[in-house]
Formats: sequence, C-alpha cells, structure tokens
Amino acid sequence: MTLEEELAAWLLKRPAWQQDVVGRMCRNEVLGEVDIKKIVDDLIASAQAVVTPVTAADIPGSPVAPAGVRLAWVTNVRGVNDLAEGQTLTFGEHGLTVVYGFNGSGKSGYARLLRRGVSARVGIEVLGNVFGTGTQPPQEASIDYADLNGKSGTWTWGSTASGSLAQVRFYDRDCGQAYVTVASEISYRPSALVLLEWLVAICDKVAAELDARLIANNNERASLPPMPAGTSAAAFLGSLSAQTADAEIVAATTVPTGFSERVALLVREFARLEASDLRAEKERLRTIAKSYETVSGKCRELGDLIGAAGLEGFANASGRARSLREAAVAASLRGFETEPLAGVGSAAWRELWQAARRYSETDAYPDRRFPVADAEENCVLCQQTLLTDGADRLRRFYEFMVDTTEQQASAAEAELEELRKRLLSAREMSAEVHAALERIQPAGLELAEGVRQWLAAAAGRGDRLLAWMGDPDWGLFEAVQAPPTAKLDKAAAAAVEQAESIDQVSYTAELDRLRAEITEARSTRALVDSVAAMRTEVSRLKVRTEMQSARDGIETSSITREATELTKKHVTQLVSDQFVTEAKRLGLRRVTFAPAGGRKGVLTHKPGFVGATRQAPVQKVLSEGELTALGLAGFLTEVKFEGTKSAVVFDDPVTSLDHHIREEVALRLVELAAERQVIVFTHDITFVIALERIAETHGLPTTDRTISRRGDQPGICTEIHHWTVQDVKTRIQTLDAELLAIKRDRPGLTEPEYEERVAAFAGKLSETWERMVNLEVISRVLDAGSGEVRPKMFKVLAKVTPEDDAEFQSCYGQTSTWARRHDNNPGSIYVPPEPNVLEDSLKVLKAWRTRIRGYQN
Repeated sequence: MTLEEELAAWLLKRPAWQQDVVGRMCRNEVLGEVDIKKIVDDLIASAQAVVTPVTAADIPGSPVAPAGVRLAWVTNVRGVNDLAEGQTLTFGEHGLTVVYGFNGSGKSGYARLLRRGVSARVGIEVLGNVFGTGTQPPQEASIDYADLNGKSGTWTWGSTASGSLAQVRFYDRDCGQAYVTVASEISYRPSALVLLEWLVAICDKVAAELDARLIANNNERASLPPMPAGTSAAAFLGSLSAQTADAEIVAATTVPTGFSERVALLVREFARLEASDLRAEKERLRTIAKSYETVSGKCRELGDLIGAAGLEGFANASGRARSLREAAVAASLRGFETEPLAGVGSAAWRELWQAARRYSETDAYPDRRFPVADAEENCVLCQQTLLTDGADRLRRFYEFMVDTTEQQASAAEAELEELRKRLLSAREMSAEVHAALERIQPAGLELAEGVRQWLAAAAGRGDRLLAWMGDPDWGLFEAVQAPPTAKLDKAAAAAVEQAESIDQVSYTAELDRLRAEITEARSTRALVDSVAAMRTEVSRLKVRTEMQSARDGIETSSITREATELTKKHVTQLVSDQFVTEAKRLGLRRVTFAPAGGRKGVLTHKPGFVGATRQAPVQKVLSEGELTALGLAGFLTEVKFEGTKSAVVFDDPVTSLDHHIREEVALRLVELAAERQVIVFTHDITFVIALERIAETHGLPTTDRTISRRGDQPGICTEIHHWTVQDVKTRIQTLDAELLAIKRDRPGLTEPEYEERVAAFAGKLSETWERMVNLEVISRVLDAGSGEVRPKMFKVLAKVTPEDDAEFQSCYGQTSTWARRHDNNPGSIYVPPEPNVLEDSLKVLKAWRTRIRGYQN
C-alpha cells in the first residue's frame, strides 16, 4: 500500500469530526477560531458530523513548508569578542556568499555571532574582549533577515530566539562532531504526514478551547454556603453531581411544620442548659416530670369524658333522663288535663315549682313543710288566700312531684347536668396546665405539639357535645382520638429517671447533643435557602460533564504513533539513501544513516557502519578527515530534507579534508547555493578559488566579502575579496576599477606619484597573468593540491599555439618592466606608460584568457 492508501485506511478508524477536519484540510480549507468553536460545540452536544470518507486520491502529494529565510546583514556589533564597532557584514541575496578572512581577522567572531542567532546543532557562548581592560561594554548585535516572500525582520542580541531565524542552519567543526556522535533530526515530511501534524495541531486547539471552557465553567460555580462537616446538609452538597435529580433536592430541603419554632426552642434550650448547672438541671427535670403528669391528668380527664366510654356515659344518662322525663310528662298529662292552664309537669313548670318551694321553705313558711295548703293560708305564688280548690290543687301538685316517676326523672336529669358541669370544667385549661405545657415544650417539641393539637381537638369536641346534648341525633357524634396519656406518662417517667441519673458526663453529653442538633437544623435551613443555587450548580455540572467527556476523548498520542510508524516505513529509506550518496561524494564508504527514534513524524538518525563484524562508535574508527566528512554528510542530508529552502551558513567546512575532497565539497556547496542562499566563512585561499571557479562554471552568482584587521583591530568588513584571494575574473574587475581611477587622477598626479600608481597596477597585472596561467592552463591538467593528472584536459596544452606563447611572453615581459621587481638601469631613462598603454595591455590579457578558456571546450 502507498502512504496515501495507508493513511486513508487509518482515518476510517478515527472519530467522525477528525475525519471531517482532515477532509477539509485536503481541500485546502483553513480552520480558524470560528471552526474550532463549532467543533467544540458539536463535541459537547454529542453531535456527530456527517462526513464523506477521505480516500487516497483526496490526499495531496507534495510536501508543504513555510516560507524560507535568507540573511541580509549583521550590524550594530559591540562587545562581541574584539570585533570593531560600526561595521556591517552584508550577504548576497541569492547564490553563494564567500566571506574570507586570515586567521585572527575576526571572521570567526562573526561566524560565532551568527551561530548564536540561528539554528546550530551545538550552542556556543560568545565572549567579549578577553584582552580588554576596564569595564566590558554590554554585548550588542543585530541580524537582519527576510523570508522568501519579502517579509523582513530583525533579531537583536539578548532578545528571545527568533522562530524565523531558527530555520537558518549553521555548520562548523563542533556541529560536525555532533552529527557524528548524536542522533540527527530529519524534519522531512510528505504532505500526507503533514496532514497528521496539522490534525494534531487542530486537536491541540480543540483541547485548548475545551480547557478554556472548563476553566470558565469552574469559575461559574454557584455560590453555595459552607456547611459544617458531618451534617446531612454537608453530605448532600458534597454529593451534588450532574446526575442529581430535582426530586432529590426537593426531598433534602423539605422540613416539617414548625421547623423554625423547633430551631428557636433548641437554641433557647441550649442557652438555658449552658447557663445552668447540674443541681439546677436535676430540679428542672423533676419540674418537667411534674408538668408531664399535670398535662397527662388533664388529657386523661378530658379523655374520660369525650372518649368512647365517656360518650357512652353521656348517651346513657341523656337517654335515661329523656325517657324518664317523658314518662313523668305523660303522668302529668293524665292527672292535670282538666287544670285551667296547660303545661303542668313541663320543664318550665317544674322550674316554677322548685322556685316556689325554695321561697316557701326559706321566706314565707320556713317552719312549715311545703306545700302549705291549708285553707285560709296565702298562696306562695299569687299571694292570694287559698280556697279549697287552690289548696287541693297544691296538694295534687306536691303528690305529683314526689311521685316515683317524677323523682326518677329529676334524678336522671340531675346526673346529666353533673356530667355537663364536669365537661365544662374539664375543657377549661387552667393556668397550671398552660404553664405545664410551656415547660414540656422545649423538652419534647413534637410531643408538646401533639398534646396541644389533641387538647384543641378535645375542647372542640366538648363544645360540640355541649351544644348537641339535647339533639336526638347526638349519638351519631364521633368520639375523640385516645388521649396521649401513655406518651406523657412515659416522658414523665423518663424525666424522673434522667433527673436521678444525670451527672456531669451526661450533662455535657446533652449539651453536645443539643449543639449538634442545632448545627444540623441550621445547616438544613441554609440548604433550604440554597435551592435555587443548587439547581444552578447541577445545571453547571451537567454542562461540565459533557465538556469533560469531550475533553477526555481528545488525545494525540495515537496520531503521533501513526505518524511515526508511517514515517519510519515510507521516509527512512529516502533519508538513508541520501546520506549514503552524500558520504560517497565525500570519499566515505561502508557507512549509513540508521534510524535512532522519532517524535511526531520527525526522524532521528545516527551514522553507523555497513557490514561491520564488531560494534564500535564511528569516532573510534575513522580518521579526523573522515569524521569531518561524515559530519558534513550528516549535515547536508538534514539540509536536503529541510523544506523551507532557508539559508545555510558554513564556517571553515573543509578543515582537515584532503584536496580532492575539498573540491567535492566546493561543488556540493555550489549545487546547494543554486536552490538557497549559502554563506561560507573560510581562511583557505585554495578553497575560495575552488568555490569561485566552480560557481562561475555553473553560472552561479557569487558575493565576495572580506573580514580583516586594521592594525590590531579585527573585524573590518569590506565588500570585496582581498587581492591575494581573488580569482582571475575578480582580479580583472579590480584592474578595470584601478585603471579607471588612474585615468581620472592622472592630471593631478606628480611624476613620482604617477610612477608609483603604474608600478602597483603593473604588479597586479603581472600577478594576474601568473594566476591565469596557473588556474586556466596548468591546474586544468595537473591538480596542484593532490598531484592528480587530468589526461582529458591535456588537449588544453595541445591547443596552445606559438602565437599564444609569443603574446604571453611579450605582454608578461613588458608588464614586469613596469612593476617594482627590479631596479632600473641608472643609465637609462624610465618613463612609465600612459593609461592608454596600460589599457591596451589589460585588453591583451582579457583576450588571451577568453581564447585559452575556449580551448577547454
């Protein structure tokens, strides 16, 4: 399977939203902040994205890299080694920049400065002037750069490392050794693997958004009151979760009737008990016991009267009184129907009779038996003298009243009246009973409340009973509930027992119990007052649970593992092959670049041997030159797979390399400079000439820079190579410039001054002839450094004509007479040639070079 096919198959196993993200990236969509928030919203809501599976054909096939960076210049240098201040070292925008400097010129100082600002395998401490005296100036420098899209920037010494400059790679001997001994990171990633890197980045952004929302959610916690530990309210608040049902909140905050009064009583009881002592508490308990007994007696009294048995007694007494009275009335009707007035024997009549009797026995005839019915006596009712009929009527009335039927009826009615009086007395609550109720209430709130309710109900039933006593249907009246006497008697016994058994320990325990009960009650009240806050908190927790569930589902380790595996499988061979190629070009055989781990698609590799029968580190086997070549091969491999095409800086890359390897390095650097900016610091003139020659052959632009000393001051920067380093082409350009200056200055020069200028020009012209013969003729056939003969270039010598030789001998000989090589004959008069003669001689050199270079083809 191809990389794209494997990636497409793996994506099918990922969450739908991640498949959607990769699909959008394949279509070059840029996911911004709004998209991230939408993904998070959907994850929290558990909304599933509807996606079309990504296929291998959907995945783009070319690596993507950010815009590369090129260096512009280094300036504002101060306090770095002993480099001169006020200097600026510039670099060519394209191609190859060769920075030459003698040993001790300050070249390495500038290289160290760049190494500090860009990406180097090995860090470095950049010192000030170790030979300076007094206070060292603060270190300063700035590196100006621009990316390949034209966006510029500046990094200043001491500021945070620049991410853009980090794309620029630096190589020197120390870095080369690190490439040999430490695993190298190869950041090459095909676009298919870049998709996974982007997916990790999106996952990180989604996770960050969820983390931010979780923090915000946490800050929105409802303001719930702190609850004392150990209370049921504290336990309930502690158990609040997204799963807490509203019915649970209602159940936890429902309190019984009279809850507030109960709390107030507890507080008063606690305050009283806390302010009391053991002796007073014993006395109080005994008083409470008596109060329980008083209340119990009152309840028992009422219960006896209006309970089931009491009602039955009322029913019997009432029924008996009524039936007997009916019999008496019937008797009166039979005996007195002829009387002038009706109603004899009625209740009103009997009241009148009894009143008359009391009047007679106490006032009218106190010493005579009632009724006084003798003739000629006065009637106690009308005060008239009794006649025979009246006296006879009084005697009949008396006989009626003392008759058995009447006596029984009156006795029954008296019994019923006694019951009524008892009921009236029982339903009245005396001050003693009220006081007793008040005393038992703190000790037993629920019992006291129950007693009050029973007494109120009993009193109500008593009132109704009194009102209905004459009602024939009163027997239908419902009996009152049994009195709470058993509970009251038990409470009284308990109070007596507690009074007898209480000691300091139990007294303190009772205080603790009351304190705990008050704390529990107050916590419950606070919980009741927090219903709205608890509902808000449960809603918040539900949202948080959904957020946390979404956050827990985001992990990138599996994506990273897949990227690493695919990288190993599809990229490792490319890297190894490139390293072997680089190593062979630098004269190394039987070495390879083996995988040494990886992270998020970034491979790490380390040099090793192919076919070795014994394990050994390369630094203990290879020579110093081979190790240099090996380190350079590792660096060039890393640069090959660096996709930004950013600048690369080399500081003396050919130290300890053989001459022919130097030529190969020069060629490799020129090839590299064809695709990115390459800057080379070197003190090796031969290497400079090789770089310039090969660059010219390949048509690559070069930029020459020199760092030199002015007296004892290193770090002087010039935008041209020193004469001794210049190749033939550059020397000709220098001679053109100097000839132009001579022409310009000729009218104002004295003869000695002009002679000196001509001698200097002629000396350089002569040296250019010598370098041209060396580089354009001899070096084409025989490599001076290695002694290698190049037979295929022998044709150059064969094509040199006698005319070429004659022209060379003539012009070179003439030039030598103008230069300050030998003392002129005192007998001859030397006249320096005029500028036009010098120009003709320079033209001959140019033409001769063009002709000889043509022979090489």
